[in-house]
Amino acid sequence: MFPTHVMSGREAVHFIKAGSDLRADCRRLLRAVYGDATPWASAREVLVKPNAVNFEPHVYVDPAMIGALVAVLREDGAARVTVMESCTNGSFTRLVFAATGIARAVENAGGRCVYLDEGPSVEIEMGSAGRIRVPRFAHQRLVENRNGVFYIDLAKMKTHSMSTVTFCLKNQWAFVDPACRSALHNDFLHQSIAEVNRVFVPDLCLVEGLVATNHGHFPLRGFEGRTLWNAGVLVGGRNAVAVDAACTRFLGLDPAAIPHIARCAASPDLLDPPVVHHDAIEGPKTPFTDELLPEFPRGITVHKGRDRCCVEGCWSNPVCSIQVIAANYGGGGRFHVFMGKGHDPAEVEACEGPALVVGPCAHDEVHDRLVRRLGRRSVRFSSGHNNLNETIGRLLKLMGVSVFQSAPLPLPRMAWLFAAHFLSGSRARIGFF
Repeated sequence: MFPTHVMSGREAVHFIKAGSDLRADCRRLLRAVYGDATPWASAREVLVKPNAVNFEPHVYVDPAMIGALVAVLREDGAARVTVMESCTNGSFTRLVFAATGIARAVENAGGRCVYLDEGPSVEIEMGSAGRIRVPRFAHQRLVENRNGVFYIDLAKMKTHSMSTVTFCLKNQWAFVDPACRSALHNDFLHQSIAEVNRVFVPDLCLVEGLVATNHGHFPLRGFEGRTLWNAGVLVGGRNAVAVDAACTRFLGLDPAAIPHIARCAASPDLLDPPVVHHDAIEGPKTPFTDELLPEFPRGITVHKGRDRCCVEGCWSNPVCSIQVIAANYGGGGRFHVFMGKGHDPAEVEACEGPALVVGPCAHDEVHDRLVRRLGRRSVRFSSGHNNLNETIGRLLKLMGVSVFQSAPLPLPRMAWLFAAHFLSGSRARIGFF
């Protein structure tokens, strides 16, 4: 069973229109959810888990929102406010927090940052996901000794090319240790999100929708008119499923059709929660979509297996990565990408190389055949169902983009962050070095 105080009941979800004063907006949203109560004020520690997946624009919670929330919590008397995250594979959180300005916003507001991909992890049983490692810092506070900890799940309003949407439930998937993610990021993804939410239970769920991100979660530069919408809303509630369902409906999608939301709901009522609009708020003119933009660089040919190619695993992240490297960093080139199983033998034989083989299914079917024809130096392999760090590393070389182009900060600053990260006990899987 899911924890009943999060996964059942008829808790209302509150929408407010954001103005020019985010600190006042945060206070107003907290009052809408909790009335005059301020349980965070008496907590021994307040934990905030924002969505800070990467440093690409509009994929992370606005640092101004994070800073405003931390400031309000501190003003209310919270003695210790910790903002924690473990970003996507391919980067590391200390870098993401520095490049986006999140670290500075948190520190200026009186909080502290904890990078969950640094330091030790612990192994736990996570239902059908099996034995999974999670950050010891989070497990100690949110599982072993939960009393006195007030935990806020702070998500970004985005669709997602692998999980359809990424709100509060998907935001918690970052608690899966970087080393364990590839094995779960396939057609088991939705169930693994549900398993994570059995273990980690927020007290308060917030969604920052100042700018909502459409067509997946990595907007391409030059296409912002199709991928970004100035929604200008903030959303809050105590129930993770209810908040996700309300945000999903707000974007014109059906939460019952999204497996991880439906699986976390203890009752159908949670998929259609009471919604309170405290201001005049309108949804988008047309429903959002999780489908990636049909924009793809010339010269790169993707071969998708006809029998099996999981959108949550081998398909979506490589395609999205190619688009981002091309649109955001000027990458290009001529090569082939094979993913999934069930490939036309004629296409394999016609491949002139170079080639990137993604995932175990494609490896078992075409890798050795390509190596025999093209030579080992012309065939690269990304292991696992969604080994994002290896995929990014291979694609950067194939597409002619160097670390100097992909680095979000000057190299001396990058080097310092890199050294500090590893000296702190790195568990990140980094793809651009």
